Order: sequence, then structure tokens, then C-alpha cells
Amino acid sequence: KGDNRQNTNQQGLGNNPNLKNGSAKLYQNSPNPFNQETEIAYRLNADAQEAAISIYDLNGAQLKRYSLPKGNVTGKLQISAYELSPGMYIYALIIDGAMIDSKRMVLE
Repeated sequence: KGDNRQNTNQQGLGNNPNLKNGSAKLYQNSPNPFNQETEIAYRLNADAQEAAISIYDLNGAQLKRYSLPKGNVTGKLQISAYELSPGMYIYALIIDGAMIDSKRMVLE
């Protein structure tokens, strides 16, 4: 599964040449695992039109989508434990329809 996700990621980068310079980045949530609140830091490319962080269960179903403010190149997203059930999740940075990166987080 990880290989497929990585291939999708590379294809997404290939479809948008503005993202190839590596300016967009998704950081590991901290703390991880968490039981009250966690923070996800990110960096967007300056010309991003639409950006979001989505949270998926391990079956790939999207559970949450957080739109990121336009015009901010860097930022942090706070997620409270009450928004999700305990378990492992995948979160992804999506810019202009392309998945840039994904990471795992664990809610205890």
C-alpha cells in the first residue's frame, strides 16, 4: 500500500510543475501518538490556489478535511482528540488537487 501511495504522490507532483521545487512540505504531527491534542505543521508553495489537510482511516476513507488559509505559506493545524476515535490515521497535504505528502498519526 505504501508504494501505491508514493506513486500517486509522484504523479501528483508531475502534474503540477510548480510543486517540483520542493517548497511545499508536510511535517510529522507532534506529539505522536497523542491523547488530547496534536499539531500538524505545513509549508505551502507561494502560488497555491487551494490547500487542505485531509485525515483518512486506514481503509482510505476521508474522515476530515481542513481547508488551509490562502496566502499563508507556513502554518500549523491543531487537531483535538475528541474529533476522532482512538486509532491510527493517515493525514495528507493536498494542494490544487494534488497530494503532496502523507504521514501517519496515532490517537491513543
